[in-house]
Amino acid sequence: MPTKYLLPLAAGCLLFFFPLIRSFHVDSAMLAGTVGSLYAAYAASRTGARDYELIRIILQVFLVGLPLLLRDLISGCFSVDGLAYWLFIPSFSVFFGFSIGRMTRCMLPGKWPLIAPIIVFATGIGGWLMTFFQFPQLYYFNHVFGFWPGSLYDENTVFTGRLLIYRTITLSWGILFWLLPALKEGDRVVRLMAAMIVVSLAANYAMAPANRLITTPSVLMRELGGMHKTEQFTIIYSKKHYSPEEILFLGRLHEFHFS
Repeated sequence: MPTKYLLPLAAGCLLFFFPLIRSFHVDSAMLAGTVGSLYAAYAASRTGARDYELIRIILQVFLVGLPLLLRDLISGCFSVDGLAYWLFIPSFSVFFGFSIGRMTRCMLPGKWPLIAPIIVFATGIGGWLMTFFQFPQLYYFNHVFGFWPGSLYDENTVFTGRLLIYRTITLSWGILFWLLPALKEGDRVVRLMAAMIVVSLAANYAMAPANRLITTPSVLMRELGGMHKTEQFTIIYSKKHYSPEEILFLGRLHEFHFS
């Protein structure tokens, strides 16, 4: 077997030594998607790169997960949810990164090949920061690392169908980046396809709160029903589970630790 396929298998075996990412589940899928998208962006942006290399890179990323899959099968820890995360996180992330790398290769020929990985990295970090500072939620969807289910880790994290909706957005961005270099040629079909994708993206982002891809304060307030404001904080809470006295105490406790 060629070295380019043996190295991913060896990398997968190395993950056995790291507790959080040695299972064939969402955490290792996130890592594979992140590294895979960065590598795909670099590989696609190099002079002489070919489009069919996308298939090879996706295969290499899945080979990283093969030792983890075998480990979980042998130990009885295999989860269908983990398999679903591995199917829908790394492959779409790799396609996203490869499309950006291909775009930079076609539109900026001969330029520094690290431009594409930097764009992918900035997209991943920037998307997370925007969600973190703008919305009061603990879960995150991202084109690069895919999905983070929340701050409380659970090995039995159930696969969410919302990821399928979000990955259609990732796919749309990838196709759009793929088409951008051809727009300057004036092909009507390409322009029509690009316009349809832009409309689709606009519709998907407009429906993001309804599809629970993001949780806005208004949605959270409507679902929980209670809100308490202090000098520095706004606490949204469930009226069914907390009394006004408890929330008043929590508000004062927040202000005490903030000061």
